Amino acid sequence: VCQPGTYCASGVTAPSDCDEGYYSPSWGAGACTPSPAGFYVNVSAAKEYVICPPGYYCPLNTSTPLPCPNGTYSNLEGLAAASSCLVCPAGSYCNGLGLSAPSGNCSAGYICAASSTSSTPAQLIVNGTVVNGPCPAGHYCPAQATRALVCDSGTFQNLES
Repeated sequence: VCQPGTYCASGVTAPSDCDEGYYSPSWGAGACTPSPAGFYVNVSAAKEYVICPPGYYCPLNTSTPLPCPNGTYSNLEGLAAASSCLVCPAGSYCNGLGLSAPSGNCSAGYICAASSTSSTPAQLIVNGTVVNGPCPAGHYCPAQATRALVCDSGTFQNLES
């Protein structure tokens, strides 16, 4: 008799364990069922599936959760695709795989665009404007800056941070 976590193929007398990524919740199953998207099964002979943890995603038939990529994070359970991971917000950075929250704020003296992977990112200029990297001369950038702020009248900053 096939118990949960196993299946009995037609013409076979002994039950077989379900493979990783598959489960069988009932008695007498003729086949195992793939884990649904957003869940995983990381043991053989599984009777149930487990929800994908924050910072990870689990496509259909997953045996091991996959980490959200560098520059992203997720504080939610049950993601089914990497595209469901959240882009790290501007002013913050996400350095590492499988993050459930941003790593921290952009350092003072720097601008952090969305999906930054460092608190002191390399410079990126778009249409003549610094959108990521050291604060340009004539501007200042407090911690968590999303853009450079022009120095007040009567003050100056002649160095890049």
